[in-house]
Amino acid sequence: MFVCSCQSNDTSLQNNVNDSTTSLYNQVEASDYPLKSLEDFNGKYPMEINFLDHSLIHNRIQNMLADDYAYFRKYWTVETPITIYDHILYATGCEQHNCAANQFVLIIDLKNDNINIIHINDESKSYFENGVIGLPIQLKEELNTLLNNALF
Repeated sequence: MFVCSCQSNDTSLQNNVNDSTTSLYNQVEASDYPLKSLEDFNGKYPMEINFLDHSLIHNRIQNMLADDYAYFRKYWTVETPITIYDHILYATGCEQHNCAANQFVLIIDLKNDNINIIHINDESKSYFENGVIGLPIQLKEELNTLLNNALF
């Protein structure tokens, strides 16, 4: 009679398989979505953490704004803390002593890897990297308030 077993008595092989599986699981969990690490900045001021120069977004914002990038950086001087609702990052920056007339709203969909910037001024303009980002109700209300308070 011949008996065969699929169970290995070699625990080192079993430990290597378990370590590989755990490592793979942690990699997948850590990269649930491309910009997940930006969620760590919730509640922080962009200038405090050099957010606009962050490697995950800097070049993308610069490319999206093109010729308007220098203006954006020049007048992003007074800002709100970063707020995140439902994986949507939201922050505002404006010209000092002139926020109602010259303000930028930065919106990043962390899960879907998309950036929008709205420039609120007398010729308001929107910039969309990969289409319009749908906002959760809290952020939609805040954006509407900014738009309604703008001085033109």
